Amino acid sequence: MAQRSNGWATSPRSVGTLIAVLVRYPEVSSLDFVPGDGLLTLSFCLRTELTPATFQALRDRLHEALETYRALIRAPEPIHCEFSQDSMQSVAILTLTRDIETLTVEEVGMVIEILRDEFGQDLVADPNELAEDEMLAQEETIQATLESLQESPGARLFALRDEGRVFVFNT
Repeated sequence: MAQRSNGWATSPRSVGTLIAVLVRYPEVSSLDFVPGDGLLTLSFCLRTELTPATFQALRDRLHEALETYRALIRAPEPIHCEFSQDSMQSVAILTLTRDIETLTVEEVGMVIEILRDEFGQDLVADPNELAEDEMLAQEETIQATLESLQESPGARLFALRDEGRVFVFNT
């Protein structure tokens, strides 16, 4: 059942997806879901600035990893896949913007693993105390709700974490 807020329908599944991603992946700082465009933007915070050369190398590595993954599972090419960054005084915000039609939960996990490998403790993350079986259940929930968003996207939503809490806004 959809709720109404600011004149836009909000799907409980889309809210649940954002919450599940933030709970499962403590490295994700915020999510921005734009249903009209079918795009989901994930943001990651780093405790370091990125030079243009470092960012370009990272972006190339991420694109190559995602292309290889998609080739191995014979998945369709993404409709939209963009990495960007904004650095300011020893902090960098990395964003991944993906279409929800071809996005998989495994891709999100792969991006996070690459960021962990590359930046270690400089990748900001809330502590996550989920057991392995809880993490797998969250991944299944995320994938199922991503698929349902393709059919009934609802309203634009923005979710962020703050001191262990998750906030979801209908914008």
